[in-house]
Amino acid sequence: MESTRNSFLNKEGNVMKEIEYGWLEDFQKYEENKEKGRCLLLPHRSKESCLHEEASPYKLSLNGEWRFLYHINPNTLPHGITEDEFDDSLWDLITVPSVWQLEGYGKPVYLGASYPYPVDTTPEKIPHIRQDLNEVGIYKRDFTIPESWNGRQVFVHFGAAKSAMQVFVNGKEVGKSKGSMTPAEFCLTPYLRPGKNSIVAIVYRFSDATYLENQDMWSFSGIYREVYLFSEPSVRLRDCWVQSDFNEDFSCSFNKLFFEAQNFTNEPQTLHLSAMLYKDGQTYPLGKCRLVVAPGSCSAECIESDFARPLLWSAETPHLYQILLETRTEQSAAEYKAFTYGFRKIEIKENVLYVNGKNIKLKGVNRHDFDPDHGWAVPRERYLQDVLLLKKNNINAVRTSHYPDDPYFYDLCDRYGIYVMDECDLETHGVRDYIPQDNMDLVAPCSDRLERMIYRDRNHPSVIIWSTGNECGAGAVMQEMYKIAKQLDPTRLVHYESDYRPSCSDFSSRMYFPPNALEKMALNEEVTPQDVGVGGQSIPQEIFPFMQKRFTHRVEDIANRPIILCEYAHCLENSMGNFQEYVDVINRYDNISGAFIWDFCDQSIRQFVNGQERFLYGGDFDEGASNTYFCANGIVQSTREPHPALYQVRKSYQNILMFTTDSAFQVHVRNENRFISLSDYLLVWRIECEGVKIAEGNDQNFNLEPMQSGVWRPDYDFAKLPSGECFLTVEFRLKEDCEWARQGYVVAYEQLLIQKAETQLLSVQEGEKNAALVCEEQGRTIKFSNDVVSIRFDTRNGFINSLAFHGNDVISTPVVPCFYRSLTDNDRGMANFFPPLGLMGVPGMQWKDIHKKLKLINFSYETKGSTVTVRSCYTHRLLKSLQLIYQIDTAGKVELVMTVIPAESPFRIGFTTQIAHSFSQYEWYGRGPFETYCDRKSAALISQYQSNIDELQQQYMRPQENGNRTDIRFLKVKNAAGDGFCVRDKSGNGFNFSAHPYTLDDLDKAGHIFELPSRETVSLYLDGYMCGVGGDSPGFAFLKHPYYIHADTEYTQKIEISPL
Repeated sequence: MESTRNSFLNKEGNVMKEIEYGWLEDFQKYEENKEKGRCLLLPHRSKESCLHEEASPYKLSLNGEWRFLYHINPNTLPHGITEDEFDDSLWDLITVPSVWQLEGYGKPVYLGASYPYPVDTTPEKIPHIRQDLNEVGIYKRDFTIPESWNGRQVFVHFGAAKSAMQVFVNGKEVGKSKGSMTPAEFCLTPYLRPGKNSIVAIVYRFSDATYLENQDMWSFSGIYREVYLFSEPSVRLRDCWVQSDFNEDFSCSFNKLFFEAQNFTNEPQTLHLSAMLYKDGQTYPLGKCRLVVAPGSCSAECIESDFARPLLWSAETPHLYQILLETRTEQSAAEYKAFTYGFRKIEIKENVLYVNGKNIKLKGVNRHDFDPDHGWAVPRERYLQDVLLLKKNNINAVRTSHYPDDPYFYDLCDRYGIYVMDECDLETHGVRDYIPQDNMDLVAPCSDRLERMIYRDRNHPSVIIWSTGNECGAGAVMQEMYKIAKQLDPTRLVHYESDYRPSCSDFSSRMYFPPNALEKMALNEEVTPQDVGVGGQSIPQEIFPFMQKRFTHRVEDIANRPIILCEYAHCLENSMGNFQEYVDVINRYDNISGAFIWDFCDQSIRQFVNGQERFLYGGDFDEGASNTYFCANGIVQSTREPHPALYQVRKSYQNILMFTTDSAFQVHVRNENRFISLSDYLLVWRIECEGVKIAEGNDQNFNLEPMQSGVWRPDYDFAKLPSGECFLTVEFRLKEDCEWARQGYVVAYEQLLIQKAETQLLSVQEGEKNAALVCEEQGRTIKFSNDVVSIRFDTRNGFINSLAFHGNDVISTPVVPCFYRSLTDNDRGMANFFPPLGLMGVPGMQWKDIHKKLKLINFSYETKGSTVTVRSCYTHRLLKSLQLIYQIDTAGKVELVMTVIPAESPFRIGFTTQIAHSFSQYEWYGRGPFETYCDRKSAALISQYQSNIDELQQQYMRPQENGNRTDIRFLKVKNAAGDGFCVRDKSGNGFNFSAHPYTLDDLDKAGHIFELPSRETVSLYLDGYMCGVGGDSPGFAFLKHPYYIHADTEYTQKIEISPL
C-alpha cells in the first residue's frame, strides 16, 4: 500500500524529518526501536530500600501535566511539530495518564462487536483507515535527567497508549509502538543532551492495530497508564523469570531462575548475580552465577536450586516471598532488584484442573479496566476497591477481559489471593471471519502482543492461565499463538474459546451455555441450539447464524480437557436469573473447572450537570452508531455500588455449604475450601419466629478441615419453639481482622426452615362492636362502608375505585389487575441488537395497560352475615378467563382474589394502584432487604425489614423493571403518623411487591435515571406472580420453566388489605 507522507520543514526550508503515515495501515509495522518485553523491575542502590519497596532513585515520573494539541487527520499536522523550536504556547494542558475523550477532546464511542466509522471493514480493503477522520493527540513535555544518572542508560516507559504511538526526543524520532495494553519502552540515551530535554509522543486513535483490538468496550485513545523515565547501568539485568516444580507431596520445590543480561558497552562484560529468597525476616540463598555478555548484546543464564517446605500460594493462602537479585560488575557497585513470588503448581490431571495438588473451582468474573470518571486511566484506589470487592463476595478468579490490565492489579491479586486468566489484547470480533484466520502474515503482529504480556506478567503467582485472545475466529494463527505461549511458559495453562480444537486450548471453553447444556457437556453428550432457550426455542439462525456454532458441542470437542465457561451469566442490568442453578452444575462435576460471569462493572461514564450526577452510555455523545446501553453488564455499577446480582454471586460462590435433612434440627456443613480449615471463622446462629429473633448463640469450636463435611446442632431446646413460621440462620464470620475484611465479616450463611406456619400471620380480630356494612348505590358506583372501612366499586369496570380506613383514603387511583412490567434489557430480546426497530414485536408489549381493554361480562355482589362478596368477570383476547372476587368484612379486612388463565405468557399477575406519596414507609416480612426475583432470590433472607420509598428503588443505568421483593408474608404501608394499611398473603405462597415514585409509562419512556420524574403519587404493585429476569445469554431472558408464567394455566392470587 502506498505510503502517505507529510514533510516537516525547518526555518531554512530544508527537509528536517519525514513522518511516514503508511505504518498506520500496515500490520507488519507493529513496532520500531521498541524494547523487548520484560518483567518490570527497577534498580535500587541498597537491598533494604529494594525489599521495603521504597521509591527507586532511578525512576523519574512523567505523570502530570503535558502540553497537548488535539488534531484530526495526521496528513495535515502542522509542519515541524516535533521540533524544539515549534511554538506550543497556545497548546492546551492535559493530564497524563488519561484518555482524551474524557478530557474534552473528541467523542467516546461504544460498540460491542463492530468498528468505528473511520475503520474500513470491507474484507479486501483491510487494513484501511479514513485518515481524514483519524484523531491525533500530540503530547509534549520537558524533563531534566538527574545528575546521579550520568553514565547510565536511560529509558522511557509508557504503560499504555491507544492505538498507535510515535515518540520523539529533542526533535529526533525514537521509535514506534502498537499494541495498546502492554508497555512501550524505548532507550533514550542516544537522543539525550545535558540539561533540559523535550519529549513528544504522537498518539493516533485508529490504526491497523484497531482491527486487532475490537473488544466490547468504549473506544478511547490517549496515554492512559503510567509514564516514567528509568535508568540502568551499562551492564544490566534486563529480565528474569522463575519456574518451579515440586515433589509429590509439595514438601520441596525445584526452582529454575532464568536471567538475561544486556551489555551496552563496546567491550565484553561479566555480570555477577546472586539470588536470595526472603520471608518474615528469614533469608534463604538461591544461588549465584556469572554472565559473560558480548558487546552490544544479551546473554542468558539459569540458576537451579531446591527449597524445602515452601509455603504454597493459592487464592485461599496467598503466601508470598521476595526474591532479591544483586548484580555487580568489576567496575560498578552492586545494584538490587526484587519482586514478589509465590510457590504454586498448575496442572491438568484426568481432565480436572489442579492447583498445588487440589482440584479447584474458578468462581470467576470478567473484568474491564474501567473507571466512570477516567475511563481506562483507572486510579490505584479503584484497583484496591475492586480486589476487596472480589474477596468479600467470594469471587476467587478474574479474566482480564479482553487485554492485560495495569501491573498494579496483578500485584494486588498476588497479595490478596485472586486467580487470574491473563488475556492477550487480541480480538477481531467484527471481522473475525476474515482475520486472523489462516493468514500467517498476522502471526508476528498477533504474537507480539502475547509475548509482551507473558514477559511482563509471568512472575505473578496469581496468573495461572494465559488466554491467547477473544473472539478472533478459528484458524492456524490461533494455533500458532497456543504454541508460542507454551514455548514461553510451559508451567501455565493456555486458553482460547473460539477455536474448539485441542491445538488451540488446554480447556474445552464455551460462552453462555445454559445450565442444562453445560451439564450435558460435562457428561460428554452432544449439545445443540435446541438445548438453549425455553421449551426447545433456539437462537434464530437467520439472525445469528454464528450462534448456531457457539451453542453446538460435539463429543470430540472435549478431547479429555477440563471444561470452562469463559463467559456466562450475562448480567445485562436487571439480570443474573437462575445463577444458583449454574453454580450447582459447576460444583457437581469435577471436570468443570469453573466459569467467569460477564461482567464485573458497568461501563457507564459519569458526568455532573448543574450538580446533578448523570451516568451516560453509548449514543449519549452524538457519536453515531452505537450499541447504547449494552455497556452495562456489571454485577456492580461503574462507581462500584453493588447491583442486587452481586449479593446472589456472594451467596452462590460461598465456600461453606449448609443444608438440613430429615434429621431433626441438624445442619450438615461442608467446607468447600481446598486449602484452609474453618478454624478462622466463628459459627453464629439465630432463630427467628415470623421475623422476630427468639434465640441466638455461637460455637467457638466448630471446625472442619478442607473438603470435609460434618454435622452441627444449635444449643437450643426446640420444644420451646413458639407457634408460627421459624427459621434458623447460620453464619460463618471472621474471628479476627484479615487483610481484606474486618472481624465479624460474614463469609458464608444459610437460612433453614425449621417450622412451618400453622396460623395466619398478623391475624386481625374482628371487633364485636363494628357496625354492619351499609350498601349505597350511587349512579355507576356502589359503596360498602361502616365506621372502619369505606370501599367503592365502579360498576362499569368492576374495579375498586376508592378505599378508606377510618375516614382516611389509602388509594389515589383504582385497584386494577396488572400483567405488564417495564421491560428489562433481557425482556427486550431482539430489540437489544436492532435498536431502530424500537419495541415493535417485543413479546409482552401487548400486556401493557390491558386493564383498560378488559370487557366486563358480569358484576354482582351479595351479603352473607358480616361479609360482603363482590364478583367481576372479564373477557379479553389475551385471557381465557379472568375473575376478581372481593370479600369485605366489618373489621375492614378486604380480601382480593384473582383467578386467571392467560392465553399467552404475561410478565406478572397482580394488582396495582397509586397511593399518596405521604405513604413513604414500608415494613415487610419476606425476603430482603434488597431486590429479588423468583430466579434470583436465595441470597435474601426471610425476615422483617423496613425501608422508605427511595430505598426501595434499584437504579439501573437504563430505567427498567426494578425493586421487586419476593415471598412476602405481609406488607405494612405507613405515613409519618403511622397510619396506613397492611397487605397479607392469603395463598400460603407469598406475594411480590414493589413501589415506585413514578409510573410504568415513565419507566418505559426514560432513557436515563435522571430523566425519571418524581410523581406526587406512588405506584404500588402487589403481584401473586412475577416472571424471573433470566440472563443465560446476552440480551435474552430465556427464562427457565419454573420462572415464567405459562399460557393455558390457571393462576390464583389471594391477598388481604386491612387497616393498621
